[in-house]
Amino acid sequence: MHKYHLLTLILTLTTPPTTPAKIPTKKSPYTLKAKKGKNPTFKPIGYIALSITTSLTALYLASTPKNKENTPTHTPKTHLIHTTKPALLCSANVFYMNQWKEATPENTMKALNNLIAKRPNYSKIIFAIQEAWGHQGNQLRKMLKAQNFWVSQIHTGCFFAVFPHQGITEKKPIYYQVKKKIKHNYPQDRMFVGIHIEDIGTFANVHLTGGSYEDQYYQHDEVQTLPEKQIIKILQTYNPIVIIGDFNADKHYTDEDLATIPYWQDKAQDHPARKKLKNYLMNRHSILAQKGYKTLDTIKKTSRYGGKPDFIYYKTNAVILKNEKKINTIKSRTSDHDFIYAALYKNPKS
Repeated sequence: MHKYHLLTLILTLTTPPTTPAKIPTKKSPYTLKAKKGKNPTFKPIGYIALSITTSLTALYLASTPKNKENTPTHTPKTHLIHTTKPALLCSANVFYMNQWKEATPENTMKALNNLIAKRPNYSKIIFAIQEAWGHQGNQLRKMLKAQNFWVSQIHTGCFFAVFPHQGITEKKPIYYQVKKKIKHNYPQDRMFVGIHIEDIGTFANVHLTGGSYEDQYYQHDEVQTLPEKQIIKILQTYNPIVIIGDFNADKHYTDEDLATIPYWQDKAQDHPARKKLKNYLMNRHSILAQKGYKTLDTIKKTSRYGGKPDFIYYKTNAVILKNEKKINTIKSRTSDHDFIYAALYKNPKS
């Protein structure tokens, strides 16, 4: 035994405690509780036993060589999307204003948590939420925050929720206003949100022009080109590597589709009208294809009213998307859209 350690042990055993232990001022599972009216003090035998144990432990640690091989040389960046370990990317249009009583924030969280539980091997979770309006939308945000998700600070119907927190910057939202008054009940603007993930790029969450309130005015000159103008604005402002959300239109329609799908039948009853309607619906997608974006076409229907308006577009030179699937949230009446999700990998060549 080293002389220094022997001297420390002798002094420890022969020196009594001079001050009593302080009573904890706050309740904590990690502090000792004193009996009411008494200060906690150590009895001599217990103190000597504790002193011996402490000294022997210190002596053992001082004499044991450090294993350099088990000492980490760096802290890994856990926020990165890896080339082998993917991120979980999900688009969820929740639309709490429909008539289903099951369409609640609680059931949305249940669907999202079931998805996470089935696929635990991820480097990051990225949820893009649309139509989370009002009180129920705020409830959903609070629930996600309670599970340690980073949530967009700017309150709109669209927002991002990401786990873990590292390396995320919220972008300034894009407000797109309709320049001319179309009808008194026509929505005059749309807003799109973006985030930047460190070492990867920018993600845009969209809810483009469309739906029953807007589609009926597709022949109006201002409305006809509105969706593609919104896409151009998003590309110019964010230059995103991923555009995810509700595009309010499928990628492709035939004349037969427009003539047989009940939603479109009364909106395009002749050939010129159908041609104009197809341009209105499909140009929002074709412009992304022209700009080099790709999407997976493995799902055929995500809307209660037919078709697939929900998409994840991505730049192949930055990331790779695989295994696109959906959660049957229409069947469970959680939403009038099925949620879609996919595995997102960083392109090793980027």
